Amino acid sequence: MHIIKKTIIYLILFLFTIQVSFATTSQEDSANALVTLGLLTGYPNGGLGLDRTITRAEFATLMVRMLPEQESSNTPLTDISKHWAKENIEKAYTAGLISGYPDKSFQPDAPITYGEIMTVLVRSLDYGDSIDPALPWPENYVQKAIDLNIHGGVQIPMRSNATRGDMAVFLSQSLVTQFQ
Repeated sequence: MHIIKKTIIYLILFLFTIQVSFATTSQEDSANALVTLGLLTGYPNGGLGLDRTITRAEFATLMVRMLPEQESSNTPLTDISKHWAKENIEKAYTAGLISGYPDKSFQPDAPITYGEIMTVLVRSLDYGDSIDPALPWPENYVQKAIDLNIHGGVQIPMRSNATRGDMAVFLSQSLVTQFQ
C-alpha cells in the first residue's frame, strides 16, 4: 500500500512539475494538487479558504500528513493538551519540524507567519543544516527557501501571517523540490 501511495504521489508531482514549468503556479492549482494528494482539506462549506490565514495547528497537521508515519511523544508544550491537533503537533515536534516558544507554549490557534512556514519546510527537506549562520532567524530559513525555489515566486513578508493560498504554493513547491 505504501509503494502504491508513493507511486501515485510521484506521478502527480511529475504532472504538476510539467505544469509548473510552463507557468507560475497559482494558489488554486497548488491547493487542488494538495487536495488530490490528500494533504489539504477544505471547510464544511466545500471551500478551501485560500484567502484566510492558516493557523500553526493547521500547518503542523499538513506537515504530518506529508511525512511517513511519525511517532508521537509527549512534548514540553504546555497549551496543546486539549487541542484537536494535539497528536499532529506532537508528531511534528518529535520529528523536529516545529518548536514552541520560550515560555513552552505552541499557540496552536495563532496564525503562522511566512517565516515560520519557510523554517518548517526547509527543515522537512533536511536543509536546516545548510542555512546561512550569518543571517538571523527567520531570514536564514527564508533565504534557503528562496534558493530552493520553495517560494514559487510569492513575495515573502517574513513576519506577516501567511494565507492558506500562499501556503499551498509553498507546500506544492517543496514537494516538487523534494522529488527533484
